Amino acid sequence: MPTRSTPESGKYDAWVDLNDDGSIDIFDAIILANAFGTSGTPINKTDVLIDLQQQVNSLNKTLNELQSDIDNSYETRISAYCDLEKKDVNANITKDSLPPIYSTPQIFWLTGTHTFTISSVDQDNHSFMQWSTGSTNTTITVTAPGEYIAYYGNGLDATETFVTSSDFGLYMDPSGGAELAEIDWSSLTPGSNRSAGFYLKAKHGWNTTTYMTWTTNNTLPSYLHVSMFWSLTEEWSENVSKQWNTLDVVELKITLTVDSDAPLIPVSFTQTFEAHSTP
Repeated sequence: MPTRSTPESGKYDAWVDLNDDGSIDIFDAIILANAFGTSGTPINKTDVLIDLQQQVNSLNKTLNELQSDIDNSYETRISAYCDLEKKDVNANITKDSLPPIYSTPQIFWLTGTHTFTISSVDQDNHSFMQWSTGSTNTTITVTAPGEYIAYYGNGLDATETFVTSSDFGLYMDPSGGAELAEIDWSSLTPGSNRSAGFYLKAKHGWNTTTYMTWTTNNTLPSYLHVSMFWSLTEEWSENVSKQWNTLDVVELKITLTVDSDAPLIPVSFTQTFEAHSTP
């Protein structure tokens, strides 16, 4: 850092070049003569230079931070697609839960971690189903480059039909009533699961000990998975018998799980319940 010092005789001294023209001459003397006799607060030129140097250092630090941001930045594209209509759609998105509101498709240059929240319906009022990552939450966390697609549609509709016998049936009420013939699994979201409960009950006072099994027919697609629970908590696997005293009413629970890559097309399948005299 240069400071004021006594220059050698005959050497140019920038500190006394009052008009900064590179030459110390009569014009500098005139400036000094005009100011002769005045007084005021002196300027510490060394302090001025130190302050200027600190500002330069601060600017250099800011430039380094900006360069680091540039080096660590990544490109992210947020888009929306309707599985029902097989086309790209527009949906509203916000970044980090802050304004403004953007519309898909939208490209962002990011550093670090950010969240994006997509609207629950698209431009045609189709419901949000999931992200291309498999997440079914409308808010997604982004930490890496790439395209993130929000899928819209009406979900996957599945109809399950039950086959029982004249000796027993399935009911929504433990006391009986209307027999349960089918379940409408409407608007299933890929990557999700849903459960339903009902009751196994004997008909016409049927009184015996029997062994119950269940199976699904071959129309059940590979991306749907059925699981059953006997008395709600005891897992009941397909083709595995459960001993049943027919005087008892058994509460059952069925869970249907959908793979994340399931196509959004209507499906139907049949679940058959059978009673056997032996295990």
